[in-house]
Amino acid sequence: MQITNNTQPTSYNETSNTNTRETTNSGISFQELLESNENQETSESSTVDLGVYTKYAESYNLTQEEAQTFKNILEDEKLTVEELNSLPYEQVKKIAGILNDRLQAGEDNSLVSYIKTFGGDQQIADMINAATLTKDNTFNQSLYTAMDKTSDFMERSNIFSQVQSDLAKTFTSDDNYIQWLVEERTNGNTDLSNFFEKMLQKHSENLENALKNPNILQEAIEQYEEKVEQYNNLSTIYSDILNATGNNSFYA
Repeated sequence: MQITNNTQPTSYNETSNTNTRETTNSGISFQELLESNENQETSESSTVDLGVYTKYAESYNLTQEEAQTFKNILEDEKLTVEELNSLPYEQVKKIAGILNDRLQAGEDNSLVSYIKTFGGDQQIADMINAATLTKDNTFNQSLYTAMDKTSDFMERSNIFSQVQSDLAKTFTSDDNYIQWLVEERTNGNTDLSNFFEKMLQKHSENLENALKNPNILQEAIEQYEEKVEQYNNLSTIYSDILNATGNNSFYA
């Protein structure tokens, strides 16, 4: 189904005065009233039944509108690229997290069953995986955007595999990559802010050296060129996201 998100943030008009603690006629402070309204919103959101996803949604602090939107999307146990694209990325993070949490809990205990559950579309699985890969939101969004824009399965697979390979080589090892990734998703101790740019520089230098080698095979040169193109694209996406948000901080 095509879901259109029309969620509008709740706004509160505050009246300032010289008092440090504004109260209502009943003696309830403005802050207490605000907290009461927020608690009511949280309580209302928990009334939306997301079926098998309900218990995984509890930690994402969904608003009433988000919960209803996600219910509309997930109730048929299918997910489309169009439905993901109908959501702002902040909501993509939440729905991707909910789906990934269910996968990690073993209810969908393999990528095959995961893809099957959501319409058999590998691109959906790639986009969800990208949105939940690390704790760095801008890094994830860049990779997510690349997966969204790349319709060819092999091209997406090559991009994702290259990024994972370079993450392993840069921060850990192939043998320890999965454990590193679990810790990174949980604790977020790794600075990934310049990762795409550094990999672009690294693979550009490798390509330059390869072109100087008269004995290198053309196939090898093409592989270097592909890596440079991949990271050039990811670096551009990353910069565009930072420019749009105006935030270049660690784990933006």
